[in-house]
Amino acid sequence: MLFFKKSSNSSNELYEAMFITNAVRIEEKLFASLMEGGVMTEGNPHNRALQFYAPILYLVNKYEMHPELEEEAIQEAKAVINEFYDKYTIKK
Repeated sequence: MLFFKKSSNSSNELYEAMFITNAVRIEEKLFASLMEGGVMTEGNPHNRALQFYAPILYLVNKYEMHPELEEEAIQEAKAVINEFYDKYTIKK
């Protein structure tokens, strides 16, 4: 991903569209729908998307060059996702 990001202006634009703008937009729509459906606590869907996606993107960048650390990466991702779920899901 780093090479892809730094290789040219058009690559930078594609990287931004795929991994930043569109990814956050998709998460924002998902979280808005979950809030409307009463599954997720109310809040700002855009901010919630950033809170979810930022650590995931960080982990992808952290581990992308270290396939030998795949299990560690999975465990760290699970911890981030579980904490997000526990914090924002309405328990019934």
